[in-house]
Amino acid sequence: MGKNLIEQKWLGGVQPDTRERQVRLPKFLFVMPLLVVMVFQYAQAAPLLDTHPAVTKANPPTGTAPHNVKSAQMSADSAMPIWDYDIPVWTIVLISATAGLVIGVLYFVGYISKFAKLRLDELRRSEARYHSMADDHETLIVCWAANGARTFVNHSYSQSLGVSREELIGTNVFLPTTPGFRDGLKEKFLALTADHPVAISEHIEIAADGGVRCQRWTDRAIFDANGIFIECQSMGRDVTQHVEVQNELRSSEEKFFKAFHSSSDAVLITRIKDGLFVEVNEGFERITGYNRAHVVGKTVFDIDLWKDPKERKALVYALKETGRVRDMGVRFRAKSGEIKHCMVSAEHIKVDADDCVLSITRDITEYKTQLAAFEFQATHDSLTGLPNRQYLYTKLNESIRVSKCAGEALGLLLMDLNRFKEINDTLGHQSGDVLLKQMADRLEYVAGDRTVFVARLGGDEFAIIVRELGGGSIADKAISVAQIFLEAVEQPFLLDGMHVEVSASIGIAVYPDHGEDVSTLMRFADVAMYEAKRNVKGCSIYSPEHDNHTPRRLALMTELGAAIRGNQLVLHYQPKQDLLSGRVVGMEALVRWKHPEHGLIRPDQFIPLAEIGELITPLTHWVIHTSMGQWRNWHTRDLPVQIAVNISTRNLLDRELPTHLERLLRKHNADPSALELEITESAIMADPERALEVLKRVHEMGIQLSIDDFGTGYSSLAYLKRLPIQMIKIDASFVRNMVYNDQDAIIVKSIINLAHNLGLKVLAEGVEDKITLDMLSDFGCDQVQGYCIGRPMNAKLAGSWISNFDMEREARPLLI
Repeated sequence: MGKNLIEQKWLGGVQPDTRERQVRLPKFLFVMPLLVVMVFQYAQAAPLLDTHPAVTKANPPTGTAPHNVKSAQMSADSAMPIWDYDIPVWTIVLISATAGLVIGVLYFVGYISKFAKLRLDELRRSEARYHSMADDHETLIVCWAANGARTFVNHSYSQSLGVSREELIGTNVFLPTTPGFRDGLKEKFLALTADHPVAISEHIEIAADGGVRCQRWTDRAIFDANGIFIECQSMGRDVTQHVEVQNELRSSEEKFFKAFHSSSDAVLITRIKDGLFVEVNEGFERITGYNRAHVVGKTVFDIDLWKDPKERKALVYALKETGRVRDMGVRFRAKSGEIKHCMVSAEHIKVDADDCVLSITRDITEYKTQLAAFEFQATHDSLTGLPNRQYLYTKLNESIRVSKCAGEALGLLLMDLNRFKEINDTLGHQSGDVLLKQMADRLEYVAGDRTVFVARLGGDEFAIIVRELGGGSIADKAISVAQIFLEAVEQPFLLDGMHVEVSASIGIAVYPDHGEDVSTLMRFADVAMYEAKRNVKGCSIYSPEHDNHTPRRLALMTELGAAIRGNQLVLHYQPKQDLLSGRVVGMEALVRWKHPEHGLIRPDQFIPLAEIGELITPLTHWVIHTSMGQWRNWHTRDLPVQIAVNISTRNLLDRELPTHLERLLRKHNADPSALELEITESAIMADPERALEVLKRVHEMGIQLSIDDFGTGYSSLAYLKRLPIQMIKIDASFVRNMVYNDQDAIIVKSIINLAHNLGLKVLAEGVEDKITLDMLSDFGCDQVQGYCIGRPMNAKLAGSWISNFDMEREARPLLI
């Protein structure tokens, strides 16, 4: 029965072999006696053994070494165990000579107690749990034998290398790596001993895609009781990204170190709370003169680095607000004491948990010096070194702002030198420049006080700003300052060994009394200065009555052109009487402006405006055209009076004037003798030769010429005798007071005698009473004009007046 059972087991074991070979029935070659006792009843097994005499009980078969061996395990539950609490376990080893040919079987059988079986099962379950935990853990886990072969890897490990666990099991943990690294790794593992079984290291793994993975490992070596290395259990983390970050950080630090120490700019790190120097570079030493050893560990206050501590506070404040500062201008005090102008860019950083500032400082001292030189050139006069006009405007605007905030006043003085042109023309421009330089030095010396600012406007004009310091009127103080400057100017100047005396005129405008802006104060001070020149009184404070350029006048200047074209102008006529015959021999045409808003405007209010602009020529043509039309009207009524028209300097110097006069006379069919042109002395003296040329042409046409306001100008008798004039008109300022002022009477009589000696007639203006009229008659005056004879009147009244004039009626009262 045992034989059949074994045969059955064998046949069952070899039955799966499907190769095309005949399987022979087995024959026992060797059976251990213990096996017979354990499995079968000895009596039952003995015949089996006896049937195989070739099998000995003591020795196993020989000559089996060359055979291939395959083993399998099976449970022999059907066998008859000796102990009912033991479980038999079979191990079958197949022996084959060549592939597919089984030539024998080795049977091994052992028994495990049920208690051991339970322990074994628990051990297997524990091992399964361990494998599951290890497999699911994100930590890299690998076990490898003494020869380096991997015996276990978890999922994370295989995933990091991109290789399956099946492919990794059995492969060498030392491959693939570089030979040098592999040798170093082996040496490290060989250093593991039973006394020191644990090592921590980093090494390189090559992934399946060829990528290099850096890993940090904790390796624990397992030794047997004899100290023989059995296995190594390794747990690790993939630190490739961390290492890359560290490498980048290290590279960045190296770059920063190179940039920090190679920069020509000063690069420094300081602690915010106390200004302690943490680090500085060589550029800091080049700029400040302090080397690294001298400053690191000290504070900015220890070396007195900041010229102005407020600048450091501003820098720290800006950093706290925005975290960074770009191109802030600061000043450092170098070790030598020199003040360095610098441009600082800074950022807030942390150094060992301390709030610090990383700053890059560039030395711009040379740039600042050049910029200051350029700014000085732009804001100062190149000849005298005084502030120029542009700087004056800036300073005056600033002073107005400060005075406004402080509730103070200030004075603006404009000073112009008298007779400077004469010095230039006489001594030359070089001497004139020397005088201006000496003048600037003198003015600066007198100014002294920081509250007085002196500038040169150009030419021989200077400006002075005077700020109020305390009690007293700013106007009084400005006048006092002006007097001091005038006295300084009047002191002789030495030019080329010659003492030269000059004088000046100063005009004063006060903020806020006269104006609250730069342009207004400048204009009003200029008006006051020319008033001082006219009156030869040194200095003058602005007064509206002296201002011929008020906003109203400016508006009139703009409207005058439209008035000429729009028939808003009218002519009034004032009669002239011949004392010898008593007849009215002429009318002086006086223009008036019938303004739609301001009513009748006198000529002295708008004629100067026309002379400033380009309107004087069309205005003069309109007056001559209108007066000649009126002459034609009177001529037809048998009132043949001559009409006198005033012409300005611009008219007199116009070489086309004779042509225009000829056209106007022809248009009205007027006789040239019907027109008289009155010219002032100042108009002639503006350009005597050119005036003489034009006057000769006008005289040749038959037009009468006279000099108006004689005695008030600066005409030369040399020119007077050359002029083709027929009459002199004595200015009213001499005539009005001649009865009560002997000097005026002498002047009037002298002019009459001079004119008669030159063959000229004389007309006295401003005759307002019969006493004056009689005195003029006694002096031999030819003609008179004034309110005593007749006031200015419109054309209609003038015509009637001429017709009804009676020399014998009483002198009329003054009519305005």
